[in-house]
Amino acid sequence: LVQACLSMAAGHHVFGYRVEKPTPVLMVLAEGSRAAFQARFRTTLGNLGFTVDRLPWFIQPADLIEYQIGSSGLDRMIEKSGARFVVLDTIGYFHSGDENDANDWKQHVMKPLRKSIAKHGCSFCLVHHHVKGGADRQGWRKGRGSSAMFDDADFWLRLEPVEGPGNEAKRDLHVDKNKYGLMNYSTPLTFNAAGAIFEQGA
Repeated sequence: LVQACLSMAAGHHVFGYRVEKPTPVLMVLAEGSRAAFQARFRTTLGNLGFTVDRLPWFIQPADLIEYQIGSSGLDRMIEKSGARFVVLDTIGYFHSGDENDANDWKQHVMKPLRKSIAKHGCSFCLVHHHVKGGADRQGWRKGRGSSAMFDDADFWLRLEPVEGPGNEAKRDLHVDKNKYGLMNYSTPLTFNAAGAIFEQGA
């Protein structure tokens, strides 16, 4: 996501997707180490060949405590940044509903998000985890929570490791849903750990 968002902010194509112009991006991170994230950001930025000067890429302030979906804190961040693409990572921290209840999902997530979309003209990327021990599940059903999550999404991406010896750095980026184009295909990626970037191709 860091690589994709930096590419969008710089107006560069990424993973086979066209980016027509620089797009202001806001990432709101609710878990993990901020210092570790900043280090990865700097490494990724350098290896993509971008500079941070005037790059419309934003992250929440360190002291942020109000970031729930529908809150005035999140609303102010979107308005101040002018973001057209907002990442909420991970979604469980941004609402108080039951992720397994379709009615809760619509009430606490989709309805307030649609209000934000109408107000700010932005799109949202919701980051979520796979079900633990869900080896019997296939495709988008590996995702945790109500099927309403998939039903309400316009676009559903799934990043998975490639099984087998010698494939430790390989991933497949699956497109399980796309209301506006091709879907049910995957893009092979290889993770360059030293460069903190994914490279397209097996």
